[in-house]
Amino acid sequence: MPKIRTGIRAAPKSQEKQLVDDAKALSANPLVMVPVCTEGFRKDPFSKLRRAVDVFNGIPAGEAGDRMLSRFAGGKGLVSAIAASVIIAREEKLPYIAVARLPFGDLTYAARGKIQRNFLVAAQHWRDPRARVLGVADKAVKHRLNVYATTERMTCSPNGRPAEEFYDFIAGKLGLGKTDGGYGCGHDGVTSLEIRVASDDKRIRICKHCAKKSVSTVAQILPYVASASQESLLTARVLVHTARCDDPAYETRVNRDAPLDKETMRNYVLGRAHDAEIIEKGEASARGAIIDEGGRLFVLDSVCYGENADAFLDALGPRSAERKGLYAILQKLEEPLLLEGASASKVLELLWGAHGLDALNAVTCNPKLSQSFLGLKDNPSKILEEAGAEAEKAARLSCLPGYDRLPPLAEFADRVARAYTTGGAKDAAREVEKHAAASDVKAAAYGFLLVLGREKERAWQYTGNEREYGEFLASYADSLLRVRGEEYHDALVAFYRAAGGTEEFLPTKKR
Repeated sequence: MPKIRTGIRAAPKSQEKQLVDDAKALSANPLVMVPVCTEGFRKDPFSKLRRAVDVFNGIPAGEAGDRMLSRFAGGKGLVSAIAASVIIAREEKLPYIAVARLPFGDLTYAARGKIQRNFLVAAQHWRDPRARVLGVADKAVKHRLNVYATTERMTCSPNGRPAEEFYDFIAGKLGLGKTDGGYGCGHDGVTSLEIRVASDDKRIRICKHCAKKSVSTVAQILPYVASASQESLLTARVLVHTARCDDPAYETRVNRDAPLDKETMRNYVLGRAHDAEIIEKGEASARGAIIDEGGRLFVLDSVCYGENADAFLDALGPRSAERKGLYAILQKLEEPLLLEGASASKVLELLWGAHGLDALNAVTCNPKLSQSFLGLKDNPSKILEEAGAEAEKAARLSCLPGYDRLPPLAEFADRVARAYTTGGAKDAAREVEKHAAASDVKAAAYGFLLVLGREKERAWQYTGNEREYGEFLASYADSLLRVRGEEYHDALVAFYRAAGGTEEFLPTKKR
């Protein structure tokens, strides 16, 4: 039971009146201070106390009764404390009062003789179940009992478990309702804190969303109980709900219990740890256990996808390059991936250090190209996009023959054609403009501009003859931009000859 610290001072009138009124009410019903024990005890552990307290129901008024009360009040225990309260009720006044500082608040009481303070507090504040149960704490320890206090009465049972009325009382205090198997906030399918009293089958559950950062539910319950083993009377565990699993094979793997270790439970009992903190520790413990067990497992935003990488990626909603890269990573991953509020980009950042090259190879299909991008200091999603674009350019260019050397006019046409292949009309037009000033390619340049639809904005740069010759070359330029493979060389030669070129050239032989 908690230690009581006191300080003596004069009683204010308002407090004096309240204590006198409570003393009068106790005089009318002193047996409220004695627990009611359910059937099953070989001998009622409180029968002796009940007989002693029942005497107060027959004490006469007047001097004879006062002498009896004075004699009863000369001891140290609960009976003496009750006698002291009856005396207060008869005299309608009290001497100096003291203050008992308890875990649940400060209580004033009238000190008297040798009576121990916890008994005086119990008798004078009997309306508060937390104070009243202090009066039988010694008996609970002596007989190894659990005594449970409610507003109406105190109870005990042979098996040490609380009566239904105690659960109803505590549930009302905590703002909980009845649920299957006990009491709780009623929120299923979410991580919850579960508390049991004396290993009872009934459970008190509070979900992570209802758990408070300033409240220890165990510390709130214990003041209503007197027990020989109070710190071990209540047990708690966190029922961790990591994710919703459609596949039963993964249910027990991701959703599990997290019992509290002795030190955490002790801090919880003493009110040094709150409900929300206990749940957070339980979730962290369960998460660590899942990761330590290893094996592929994908969980995103409280949904379990098992080892189904496609479904997991669908939920992430990645872009094309991100999906290719992530899929390659997930196929090689051998540990659980438990994520909340993550995007495809964030997942890539998380896994890039160990698996970046796998992602790049999946996008580029070119190990050498992948290595050139691996060392870039940028967002992995952006790196994959750029690597993918570069790989696509390389793939397109692979459809065109290569040349070791070309005549200037043919080289110009080849550059424009390759720019068109990798970047479309915009890149091709940019390539034309780079070389358009050279007099030997101006007619050819205008021919390409006609095909690309860019001639109007540049027509002023060309003479009438250059424009006329360019119009002639336009059909050859159009053919060159559209062909691939072996036909490309023929189209390049045709354009070169039509533009006035006479030199011979051939593609580089592939090895």
